[in-house]
Amino acid sequence: MNRKTEKGQVLVIIALAMIAILGITALAIDGSLVYNSRRADQSTADSAVLAGAGAASQVLKAGNLSQFTCGSTLTSQAATAAVNAARLSAQDDGVDLLPFDLSTNNGVDVECGTEAGKTYLKIKAIVSTISEQRFGQVITNQPLRTTVEATSRVSLSGSTGGGMGIVSLSPNCGVQGGFDPASKPIDVIGGSVFSNSCLYGNGPVTVYGGGTISYIDTDYSSNSTPAPQRATQPVSINIPPPDCSGLLNRGSSTKGGTISPGNYTFIQAPGKTPLIFSPGLYCINSTSLNAFDANAGARVTAQGVTLYIKDGNFNVGSNVQLLMSAPNCSGGSTPTGVPPGVCGLLIYMDEPPSNPNQKSTQEMNLVGISGSTFSGTIYVPYGTIDVAGSGTTTTYETQLFGYRIITTGSGKVIFDVSGSNFYSQPGLSIDLMK
Repeated sequence: MNRKTEKGQVLVIIALAMIAILGITALAIDGSLVYNSRRADQSTADSAVLAGAGAASQVLKAGNLSQFTCGSTLTSQAATAAVNAARLSAQDDGVDLLPFDLSTNNGVDVECGTEAGKTYLKIKAIVSTISEQRFGQVITNQPLRTTVEATSRVSLSGSTGGGMGIVSLSPNCGVQGGFDPASKPIDVIGGSVFSNSCLYGNGPVTVYGGGTISYIDTDYSSNSTPAPQRATQPVSINIPPPDCSGLLNRGSSTKGGTISPGNYTFIQAPGKTPLIFSPGLYCINSTSLNAFDANAGARVTAQGVTLYIKDGNFNVGSNVQLLMSAPNCSGGSTPTGVPPGVCGLLIYMDEPPSNPNQKSTQEMNLVGISGSTFSGTIYVPYGTIDVAGSGTTTTYETQLFGYRIITTGSGKVIFDVSGSNFYSQPGLSIDLMK
């Protein structure tokens, strides 16, 4: 082979190599452009959905969070605010998102749903950009498209009592406060026991499911499992009172039968005729000793009900059967009744004491015969909750928050707070999901 032929072959190889190098360089440049475009789009989408979640949260907080349910007016207003805020955020980056439309790959939409019984709004944005190729046109003349999406979520959050089953709120020991189960056996399932002052009784008190028994001042109890631990910080529980302003004034009820939500001066369950509460909110402001009084032998059904006792006691006689449950809002549903009761809140009693350093005279006597059922949060921040067991084992699916809590009666008492419907302090959380 002569030298001229060899030179010709080298030139061909160099030419081919130059084409390959230029191709790789072109792809690298165009790839870099696509990467930068995608990164910018993702930043736009993330910012848009977070702006939307923030706007929705502001609307929800300005309203009544109990109305944060799919299909409600408040939720629709929050969804509209979310879309508008997301579009404004994207426009700052030169991107126009279609409202409530994801079909064109440049839009934003809102979805309402429920998870574990709590409502959420999911804000989703899709951002798409078409970039003209610089050098890749030698391979294809199709433009380069980048498409990204981002999702944020606004959801109800918060709990009351931090998983507590029984909490004595009083800072004072003795007859002014503390938790005193006397000598009756008590089991607590799925929750903890806490006293802002002292523990009393020789139990036995047994907590199952990983809960604890804690106190602030002194432990006078015995036979408690697990062993009580001294805490350094008291538990503070503040539940806002229900709003009774929209209720009809219904006077007193003493004859049994079916009654409706409203403002009452007194409710009595006679021993002969069953008393049935229609679901909803009952506000009782009594001038007599007892605001609610179930006579001996009474039969009371109150399902999906919140009792708000402003003044007077809750008293139950002997041989009374009570079937009581708080409004259940699982699955995102709203409580029934007009006005509706408070989700998870069964009984609220807030007669203030004459001396702010002592308990009030308000008392709740909670007792039921075999077959009675109780479900929901009971809140008596100034008075005494007296829970009595009958001759057999009595189970309460209740969360007790009282100034002073005692147990009496002749039988074993079980508090099962592992899966019941309890009051939850409403709040909102915002998360960037994708």
